Amino acid sequence: MIELAVTFYALAFPFFDRIPFLDRMFSRGISFVDLTVLWVNFLAISIAAFYTRRAAVRADPRVRPLFGAITALAVFYAAAYLLLIMVPLDVAVWGSVLRGFSIIVWPLVWVGPAVCAVKTFESDHARLEDEVPST
Repeated sequence: MIELAVTFYALAFPFFDRIPFLDRMFSRGISFVDLTVLWVNFLAISIAAFYTRRAAVRADPRVRPLFGAITALAVFYAAAYLLLIMVPLDVAVWGSVLRGFSIIVWPLVWVGPAVCAVKTFESDHARLEDEVPST
């Protein structure tokens, strides 16, 4: 299976045989599908880092710190994926290290934006009720 993936790369993309880390990736037992998933995750996290950085700079000042923290985590995860792609690391050890960071990621990335959105909405709604007389 590994040989088939290497052959596919060599036939489909002639310049790939010049990329030394691909031989190391396949010799470590990382399949074509796993390599594709790693690259897609890296690209998706990089895009997330770009847009959360924009939000950290341009968004409502009340939510900028949250987006700044999410940007830092996205950059960390992008670097971790790139490290796994480029350096011969044990995938199990790499995964267990990143699992430890999930304690930070879950509340910050998944819960934080929802909490900030609700608090911002409630604050804006209360301010509008104070400013606009009820009929």
